[in-house]
Amino acid sequence: MLRLLADKRVGTLYSRYALYAFFSLSLFGTCLGSFEHWLFCSSAAMIDEVIGMLMKRFVFAFIMALSLCENGVHADDGHGAQSLGVKIEELVKSTHEWNGQLLPSYPSGQPEIKVLRIKIPAGITLPWHYHPAINAAVILEGHLQLFAKSGVTKIFGPGEALVEVVHTVHAGKAIGPDDVEIIVFYAGRKGSPTTVLSE
Repeated sequence: MLRLLADKRVGTLYSRYALYAFFSLSLFGTCLGSFEHWLFCSSAAMIDEVIGMLMKRFVFAFIMALSLCENGVHADDGHGAQSLGVKIEELVKSTHEWNGQLLPSYPSGQPEIKVLRIKIPAGITLPWHYHPAINAAVILEGHLQLFAKSGVTKIFGPGEALVEVVHTVHAGKAIGPDDVEIIVFYAGRKGSPTTVLSE
């Protein structure tokens, strides 16, 4: 079995390198043909035409090679272990915050991950605040009502996940008879706060 897997992996690598070589040779042939054409050019317009043709061929070959490289990577959230009984449930995947706004770009600098377990007693409302860092949360217990100063509001219950708003002043309240317990994951920058109080 190990011999078969090794042969399959080697064969895959050879196939990939062969495809890379094909595109490289195609690009070389394009460059050579364009150079021969260049020798017979007698005007600036024709020179510009050759340069434009060469750049288009190069970009095409580069994109094809890149797509081959990406197609060789297979995402597997189950770590290839579903057959062993591993269960996967995607709680949230979004490019937007819970209020519908598009997420901002990640900040530059040294990334820093922070994970907090927060418990909010029933009936308690958190002060107005905002998050400079992108973050997401999973509700373990209770019901959490989130609301922004703009008037947008949303309620999340046990087992639900949410993508928090970034640089938007908002607050949260534990509604109902139960305390709210949540896990929050911050993808911030080292030295920068993840939560800032606001008036």
